[in-house]
Amino acid sequence: MKVINEDFSQHKGERSEGGMGNSSKFGKSEKSKKIKAYVAGPLCSENERKFMEKLDKLCKKLKLKTFLPHRDAGLWKEGISVEEIAKKDLKGFKKCDFMIANLNGFSVGAGTAFEMGIAYEKKLPIIAIKTDRPASQSTEEISAIIAGLVKITNSFEELEKEIKNLIKNIKTN
Repeated sequence: MKVINEDFSQHKGERSEGGMGNSSKFGKSEKSKKIKAYVAGPLCSENERKFMEKLDKLCKKLKLKTFLPHRDAGLWKEGISVEEIAKKDLKGFKKCDFMIANLNGFSVGAGTAFEMGIAYEKKLPIIAIKTDRPASQSTEEISAIIAGLVKITNSFEELEKEIKNLIKNIKTN
């Protein structure tokens, strides 16, 4: 299995409607706007949420804005309706330039896979991270379609490098 797939050209560098054009509806250059990442991944346990917050911290270090589902849409365990969470999750894609997907765990969670599908349809680049087991040994857990279409990193250092490369691409397109 190819862990980092260089041929995801359908989505690499392409922008969704409202992407990196010459100007926004507010008259500012889109290139000067703050780049925003949708951070997807499992949220059931406190450890899973802490890992997601580490991803958010990395984004903040790189001066990126983020949509972090449990922070920005809430959790049903907190008494928020699933319908409200779903609406907020979908709204979270607005103004996002790319996705970071946490693939840790025995299998990719249904919510994460669904969010990845939305990002793919919106032509948002997706960079994934899997630190609990080498991605090259995890095709059954990840699925062939994800492994074949998504850049999968194995560490925070590798993820940071990929994000920096993506930022350069976004700023030059």
